[in-house]
Amino acid sequence: MSEVWKIVGYDALEEEFYKMGSEYFDEESAYAAAVAHLESIEESQPSSDSVGEGDESVQDQVFIIKPDGARYRVLPKEIQDEL
Repeated sequence: MSEVWKIVGYDALEEEFYKMGSEYFDEESAYAAAVAHLESIEESQPSSDSVGEGDESVQDQVFIIKPDGARYRVLPKEIQDEL
């Protein structure tokens, strides 16, 4: 049985998760798709126009769901570089 990775978005205004993309069979593919979604979100919801920063931002977020059901947030590259 193969492992299935998924990505979901989180609508900061509606405070709910929504499906994104399809299923992925490794973390690298899921991560690449998540980063692409983040870039798309940045175009439609620029962080410069978002209220607050980090978890307080109204910009949508992207999460990877691991095969065991645990999820983690994928951060924009500029934030990731600061860590």
